[in-house]
Amino acid sequence: MKAWRVYGTGEIRCDELKSQTVGEDCIKVKITCSAISLTDKLVFEGKLSADKLPLTIGRQCVGMVTEVGENVTHLVRGDRVAVDPYGFCKQCANCKAGKQNECEKMLTFGVDEDGFMCDFVVVSADDVYKLPERVRDEDAVFIDHIAMALAAMNKIDPEKGEHIVIAGANVVGIILAQVAMYRQAVPILVDTRSDILALAEELGVYYTVNSVDTDVQKKIFSLTGGRMADSVAHIA
Repeated sequence: MKAWRVYGTGEIRCDELKSQTVGEDCIKVKITCSAISLTDKLVFEGKLSADKLPLTIGRQCVGMVTEVGENVTHLVRGDRVAVDPYGFCKQCANCKAGKQNECEKMLTFGVDEDGFMCDFVVVSADDVYKLPERVRDEDAVFIDHIAMALAAMNKIDPEKGEHIVIAGANVVGIILAQVAMYRQAVPILVDTRSDILALAEELGVYYTVNSVDTDVQKKIFSLTGGRMADSVAHIA
């Protein structure tokens, strides 16, 4: 099995590793699509401390089930799945109460444990989501980002036609703008990178503002007919 592993700051190699054994509650997944995230970049640059090195990078992945453990009944070989980028202990009080996002021992794959930039991965059968046929691998790999955008939009809870300024056109920022449009709100995406703003426009975001060469306040005043924005989201 091949895996891309970081050995230290600025040092990454493609290693040949031994095949993993599938436990009774686990499945083996053939990775068909994975994505490089900001987390991977920070680990590679030494700006985010990893618990162990060498470390296989990759926080998001989609794949096909190739083996199932003897206790696994809800998945079969050939199922397409997205793997949860976070691991939960399932033993703490929060996990037992159904609050896994508040797990006391939550870990992030690609930081605290080996990630998914590899050929195959063995994971708990409870930590994957079966994908419908209509969802493409290259879209499903962004499920984590979409979940974050949906959570943010639920907190904003905009009315139809409200303007939302989104400061930061990274992946989550662009997806948040798309979710806002789905909710019939009007996003205004602000960033300093013209190439990223151009990509956002290609993806359907109507209003973008480059803060390098534009007075953001005046532009938003103009776009909103003088009302300014109803809410603001800052994407770190």
